[in-house]
Amino acid sequence: MMRGRRILVVGAGFAGAVYARELAQAGFEVDVLDRRRHVAGNAYDEMCPTGQLVHRYGPHLFHTNNETVVRWLQRFAVFVPCQHHVHALVADGRRVPLPVNRTTINQVFGLRLRNEQAVRAFLRSQTEVDPAPANATAFLNASIGRVLTDLFFRPYTRKMWALELEELDAAVVKRIPIRFDDESRYFPDDRFRMMPRDGCTRLFETMLDHPRIAVTLNQAFDATLLDGYAR
Repeated sequence: MMRGRRILVVGAGFAGAVYARELAQAGFEVDVLDRRRHVAGNAYDEMCPTGQLVHRYGPHLFHTNNETVVRWLQRFAVFVPCQHHVHALVADGRRVPLPVNRTTINQVFGLRLRNEQAVRAFLRSQTEVDPAPANATAFLNASIGRVLTDLFFRPYTRKMWALELEELDAAVVKRIPIRFDDESRYFPDDRFRMMPRDGCTRLFETMLDHPRIAVTLNQAFDATLLDGYAR
């Protein structure tokens, strides 16, 4: 996909923007295409009428243990510390922590489980043995039981993707931790948890601001666009 030293990058999200910047700094001329009207891909954020910066496609959070990645990104934005806590609003009006932890279980079931052993024992009493879960429902039923699965994950899946849990692969929910203590942060084990102070969109705009990068928006990729580029 080169013509001489010219590269075509499809997509102005994280992968495309990083490739484009690295290639430009290596001396290549880079054309970046994106079918959307903006850069930043699904991490795109914009100011809403109330003056708050909102992620249009759902929240995107930066967390890692890789200091090299952090130092690279800090060239393009000022980052501020961020601790991510999530609470789910249940039908009776209570807000309980997610991912599921001991506090969640105690509040939902009206219990007073005091340690990890008690939490594990209670969950075992709720779960169904399934050594090879075929979908997200089967995996969650085997991990936390039907009550918690139907209370939290089933309505979320319907809201976010208009899908039933049975339609999702188990891998989609395997990445969600189950905690046996009261830890309520989403990424407590990551050394770096932060967000760009001026928003993700501004971060991408700065990343793509290079004399050897040309960005074209509202342009869907088509194979005919490769004409003239060496392959």
